[in-house]
Amino acid sequence: MTRSGRACAAEEDAEAASEESTRRFYLRVRGQRRWTSLRIFQVERVAALARSLPSAAFHVARLFRSAGLWLLGPADRFGRWTAGKDPLPPLWLRRHTGPVHFFEGAARDMADRIDALGSVRAGDLVLDLGCGPGAMAPYFGKRVGPGGRYVGIDMHAASIRWCRKRHRNDARFRFERVSTSARLPIADGEAGFVLAKSLFTHLLETEARGTFAEIRRALSPGRIALLTALLFERGDGERAAASHFPFTAGSGAIRWRRKSNPQSAVAIERLRFLRWIAEAGLSVDRFLPGFWPGQSELSAQDLLVVSDGTVPLAALPCVRSRLAPKTP
Repeated sequence: MTRSGRACAAEEDAEAASEESTRRFYLRVRGQRRWTSLRIFQVERVAALARSLPSAAFHVARLFRSAGLWLLGPADRFGRWTAGKDPLPPLWLRRHTGPVHFFEGAARDMADRIDALGSVRAGDLVLDLGCGPGAMAPYFGKRVGPGGRYVGIDMHAASIRWCRKRHRNDARFRFERVSTSARLPIADGEAGFVLAKSLFTHLLETEARGTFAEIRRALSPGRIALLTALLFERGDGERAAASHFPFTAGSGAIRWRRKSNPQSAVAIERLRFLRWIAEAGLSVDRFLPGFWPGQSELSAQDLLVVSDGTVPLAALPCVRSRLAPKTP
């Protein structure tokens, strides 16, 4: 077998392992969804009503929820301490990123996904866009090693304050509060890996396009970014998406869950999203569907691996076979 043939075979083996990791990832998430399905059924009418609440009423409800989680915080910290577990952000900060009981599991699943890609190297600078209260920071600290760096970016001031305090004794970690699509505080081509986990699920078009441009600027040549999003197809897929994201405007290519707060959860037409990526000078190397309305079972957010389109020549025939998005 020639050297290029061996390279392709190795690439295909790696892709097969990556697909198996993805399959396990979705099975775990589906298991969690089934475990919570009864609760979801019980509260779905309340949730539908909450989505239509006036903004002021919604924020009052969130304040009461945060207050309750804040009161439960000492018991949570004591329970983790007695169990010998690493400290986590307080409950009310964890809830800011999603259901509290998914916080650790979602971080582990994303870590498995990144490991399967083999995309983080010792010494890298990792850029974590929408880092929240730092769920992925400990994982990246291990992967980049003593010579690497981690930069976490988020708009939520309380999350950034907690992260700075938590990692204040480790000079490799830096956390910055940056408004959506603003210029990122790193040099051109400095990032060896970019993660945007659950970021584009909160951005409308202007902010999303600006963020893609900044990812392109920050990403080192030949390296990748891993994005998550909630995408749908026109037609049947759009109708399926409407059951989760009932509100829209204009062409209907962008849909959201809460009438008074569109950026609380956003779904975007797939072709529109891919066009934004291409216009920023990025290419999609791999698409792993998760949400994808129109499928029989929704499992998680869609995963997209993007790059500047420059990869080692020996890998081009294999990697480029993955360019076209496809359903499972």
